[in-house]
Amino acid sequence: MGRPPPNPNPPGPTTDYPFTGSIQGIQGGTIQGTITIPTPPEPPNGGGGGNGGGGTNPPNGGSDMGSAPWAWNQLYLDPAGYAGRPVNAGQSTWLPIASGPWPPGYRVPDNKTKGGVPPSGTNNGTLPILLQPPPKGTGILKFHSAFKLLVVNNSSTRGSFVTYIGTYYSNGPSKPLYPYLGVAHDAGGLSPATIEPNGAVLVHVHRLDIVDNAFQSDQPISTWPQWEMLLHTGGTMMYPALQLSLENRGTQQLTVKNIFGFGMVC
Repeated sequence: MGRPPPNPNPPGPTTDYPFTGSIQGIQGGTIQGTITIPTPPEPPNGGGGGNGGGGTNPPNGGSDMGSAPWAWNQLYLDPAGYAGRPVNAGQSTWLPIASGPWPPGYRVPDNKTKGGVPPSGTNNGTLPILLQPPPKGTGILKFHSAFKLLVVNNSSTRGSFVTYIGTYYSNGPSKPLYPYLGVAHDAGGLSPATIEPNGAVLVHVHRLDIVDNAFQSDQPISTWPQWEMLLHTGGTMMYPALQLSLENRGTQQLTVKNIFGFGMVC
């Protein structure tokens, strides 16, 4: 028998992200493993804000359907044993990255480079967790993002909260990710949850944003099918990105930990 034919679509380079997480329950315990995601090439034209940048290739045959040249992966994972983030009673806030090493691909503004620059040193945990949709491309594109998080109530009083995926470095009040449109997400206040005294709640939130000129009747994309996100209206030169927020509606402090988030082109 002859050798099998070569794989016409060999896998690209990958990056392994080891992790260790805690199992919440009566018996406790830990889990360990590795997340492997494709390693994208360097993004063109300076990349994007948040965790990276890039775009899409023109589709074959001239159709309006766009396609990503690689799997556009955005990833955030709290380090093992991270103590979490306190959110005070009545506070509504985006949730910051864990202090220490910068998340892979994270970018910060220098107020002159489109999409920001890679930071140096370590971070103090005061900047938001960001998932960056592709900032430019050709044709229709869909970006799906999701987060898993653990909300902990260490008080003796029942708590209440809302979690949602919002925007950061917004480029407008009504369409803060233009030309993306948020078509499937809780904008805040739609899914309130309660948390028992000395309890914890595992929460999952997701969001879908699309670029499709057929839905932009009031503000059409003039360069369609080519498009690029408008930059942050605050002058930072950053592309808008997605961030995770929590609104504490109770009367006691809550803690948020074990955050895992991803975003991908679909």
